[in-house]
Amino acid sequence: MKRAARLTRRIEAHSRVTNRRATLRVLATVVTVLAAASWVLWLRPTSLGGPAAYVMVSGESMEPTYYNGDFVVSRKHASYQSGDIVVFRVPKGEVGEGHHVIHRIIGGSSTPGFTTQGDNRFSPDLWRPTNEDIVGEVWFRFPGAVSRWLPLVRTPLVLGLFAGLWAFWVAIAPRKNEGPRRSTSTPSHTSP
Repeated sequence: MKRAARLTRRIEAHSRVTNRRATLRVLATVVTVLAAASWVLWLRPTSLGGPAAYVMVSGESMEPTYYNGDFVVSRKHASYQSGDIVVFRVPKGEVGEGHHVIHRIIGGSSTPGFTTQGDNRFSPDLWRPTNEDIVGEVWFRFPGAVSRWLPLVRTPLVLGLFAGLWAFWVAIAPRKNEGPRRSTSTPSHTSP
């Protein structure tokens, strides 16, 4: 009887461990799927058809709001208004055409163009970006010390290496043993 009770307790303990591991696997899968969906919906770069743009602050025109070396993430919106800090491409035909600028909208509208100005400037910009020129409104920033490494992380080589290592790990990572394997045959005992 004692042997049967011990065996039953062992099976129950094994079952609890197996259930806990299965629950952790499901939870890890759900978290991974949610993280991937969040990236696709909110953080996928515009170069991949997403709503986010990643820009390094260069210069002092937005101090004290942003400093040289800060890294900002912007998101595309349907409309913009006075007070929004936006990232825009210098319009075609203008000096600096195609460069990204991070400045605050201080007036204007989307059709004729917005009036922008850096927080550390005394006069408005000469450029008049329209909705088509605006890459997005600044969503959040990483301070300069942190941002030095962020551009490296988003390079195609690093992203490819990360995806490759993840796929490799998922494909051939050994599964932990679900528990000790027992022989189905009953061991023979001999009396002395």
